[in-house]
Amino acid sequence: MEADLALRDFTLNAMALPLAGGPLVDPFDGRRHLREGRLVAVDRRIFADDPLRLLRAVRLAHTLGLTVEDQTSELARAEAWRLPQAAAERILAEVVLTLEAGHSATAVCQWARLGLLEPLFPEVVALHGVTQSPFHHLDVYGHTLGAMERLDEILAEPGRFFGLSWEQLETRLAEPVDGLMSRPVALRLGALLHDVAKPQTRAVDESGRVTFWGHTEVGAGMAGAVCTRLRCSAAATSLIRKVVEEHLRVGFVQHEEPLSSRILVSTLWALAPWEPEVLMVSVADRLATRGPRTPEESVDRHLATARTLMDAWCRRAVDGVPRPPLGGHELMAGLDLKPGPLLGEVLREVTLAWEAGEVAGADEALALAAGYLQQRRGQGLPPGP
Repeated sequence: MEADLALRDFTLNAMALPLAGGPLVDPFDGRRHLREGRLVAVDRRIFADDPLRLLRAVRLAHTLGLTVEDQTSELARAEAWRLPQAAAERILAEVVLTLEAGHSATAVCQWARLGLLEPLFPEVVALHGVTQSPFHHLDVYGHTLGAMERLDEILAEPGRFFGLSWEQLETRLAEPVDGLMSRPVALRLGALLHDVAKPQTRAVDESGRVTFWGHTEVGAGMAGAVCTRLRCSAAATSLIRKVVEEHLRVGFVQHEEPLSSRILVSTLWALAPWEPEVLMVSVADRLATRGPRTPEESVDRHLATARTLMDAWCRRAVDGVPRPPLGGHELMAGLDLKPGPLLGEVLREVTLAWEAGEVAGADEALALAAGYLQQRRGQGLPPGP
């Protein structure tokens, strides 16, 4: 029995209770360590025997409220290089179980303290020391942790941030992304990676202003590569990429006051099919941006715009979106159009106008399509995407 228990990872898992009765078998003092709230390695070979135990140490400490004792922490840091030897699917499962417990920024800090963040998310380690504009009070790494903290607040009380939509939003959050990953976990991963491309895109213009042009587009590709490395599902990868690619969009449209129906609909189209997920991370990102040049009214405006978009998504999710009065066949017949990119562009414009309430019926939709087609041909421009 004791030889078997000696093969376990931590002392709290190296205890046994005889089925026939009798005292607890506890050769490594696991009961005392558990009572003291300490996570202690059974043997110095545990991480060499199974490198996944490195992540398991953080998960057990994080979910059970334990402290990894000093010698075990030192051993983990020395053996952290072994982590990539574990199967990616097993690594992802441990990451998911850890982030499922919430307090996600704390979990990231625990990975970092044990030297695991480098082999796990080297892209996130690279955010250290990347300074930002005066609209930020932290470097990119600190800001990322702050965004994760704000996101956890939103996930705990969605109604506090998105009042009218809270019921629908809670239902959405309860729906898993796939067979392994819950929606909150996918959101936390999205927040972790939302600024992942800032080191690659950082520049300083002639006036001394720090910029990160294109970091959302570059970051989406980098986030997709991380998801591939971790063997995430197609659904989880899609959500995380969309969060990274579109988390600035609310900030771009918040200056449109009031928000027109056309901009509202086109924005929701851009965020689909992960509209509420992007909106939540966008708000978390904005709340974590508190520099000396960040006016309070801009934060309030961002939150108000996000609420407007969330309420619109909620109405569309509940009531559905009526189909436009004209489809591709009717447009081809009415405008003498052939199948191709130009037909798709015209159909998109008709659908956008219909959903935005700019046309009411087939005749108005056809007139709008004819006017749009005439304008496009008059410009002599090639069909848009």
